[in-house]
Amino acid sequence: FTVMKPVSFFLGLSFAAFVYPFCSNKTFAQADEISNFNKDKKNNPHTNQLRDNPSTFPKPNKNLSPSKTLSTIAQSQKEAQKFEAFGESKKAESILLSNLDRAKTLPYPLRESAIGSALNELGSFHLRRLRFSKAIKYLEQSLPLARKQNDVSCLVVVLSNLAEAYLGNADVQTAENFLLEAISLSRISCTDLLPYMVNTHVEILKRRGEYNEAAGEILGVLKFAVDDEDIAIELTYKLLSLGFGNILKSESELSL
Repeated sequence: FTVMKPVSFFLGLSFAAFVYPFCSNKTFAQADEISNFNKDKKNNPHTNQLRDNPSTFPKPNKNLSPSKTLSTIAQSQKEAQKFEAFGESKKAESILLSNLDRAKTLPYPLRESAIGSALNELGSFHLRRLRFSKAIKYLEQSLPLARKQNDVSCLVVVLSNLAEAYLGNADVQTAENFLLEAISLSRISCTDLLPYMVNTHVEILKRRGEYNEAAGEILGVLKFAVDDEDIAIELTYKLLSLGFGNILKSESELSL
């Protein structure tokens, strides 16, 4: 099952376009891969060839071995992200839909995991393009499959993606329900994802005028190390904008 680092449309960054790596290796390396790819894509003849000749991608084949099918899915997913980086979203979506078809050819129990992953990728693709209703369609199908997996981080990110999609559709209550479950799970087993969940929840609290609660959520995260400098800066800025800079200063003085 692949999981992607949660997207947040509230970050004042080009964050949403690049933050969807594989969960299977528990890293965010794919985000860097797309970013680096953007920098040198004009000088890469191989990727230019793939861009100009999408027919080079293999079609779903029921006769492939499970390991070969999984390998094809992984490679095709990377190429889909490269097409997206080029701004060719239709080609990227076509590849992701083919990956869903490939996943359906796998035997049980690989099939459920691969289908859940493919649905999550499609939902996240539409989420990045602000197509919230389409994102919900795929992510809602991915959620029950994610609940069956043993990797809690998979479930956390699907839940957070659903929260973002419902928030985009102005369904704040449903968004918060998914988000609170994601936050609860991330506190237990995948704390590296917690700052992103909190960042979104702070926006919901601000909309309701619950500024003290929002500041408390931010301080609860900032007391611990936040690996991602961008999200740490964003949360600090939000704390200052809420008028709680004095609390941040006091916390800093106590740590000296």
